[in-house]
Amino acid sequence: MAGLIVSCQPVPGSPLDNPAIVAAMALAAEQAGAVALRIEGLANLQAVRPLVTVPVIGLIKRDLPDSPVRITPWLEDIDALAQGGADIIAIDGTQRQRPASVSALLAEIHRLGKVAMADCSSLDDALECWQLGAEIVGTTLSGYTAEETPDEPDLALVQCLSAAAAE
Repeated sequence: MAGLIVSCQPVPGSPLDNPAIVAAMALAAEQAGAVALRIEGLANLQAVRPLVTVPVIGLIKRDLPDSPVRITPWLEDIDALAQGGADIIAIDGTQRQRPASVSALLAEIHRLGKVAMADCSSLDDALECWQLGAEIVGTTLSGYTAEETPDEPDLALVQCLSAAAAE
């Protein structure tokens, strides 16, 4: 299925940071033609899931004192997202220090019968995640694992991933 995946993730503490508002944004995105939605946080997921029919990518962001990994770092997060109705569960797919390994996170997602999405920062990350069983890889973290954050998307990485997927 081809189409646009819409991320409905308000800035924490902003006026839009309310599960009812996130649910309204998600429903509007679906009505406008989104083929899937990316929703952060259990409360937002639980507000969105009953309203939409498109697949929902769920994730939980955490700020950990001992790891730079923020996107669904714990096995418990995967269980909560699965119970909350996520069809696809996104994890940090980088090769950085983390509380649970990428392979353990992917195994838990699959044990629960869900599809795994790995948010990657490089071609090496994506290829490793594919090899470990991630069904979907994204360039979500490209440029976000170094000192500077880029102003533009990493279209070269998108092109490399597209070529690798076609092989």
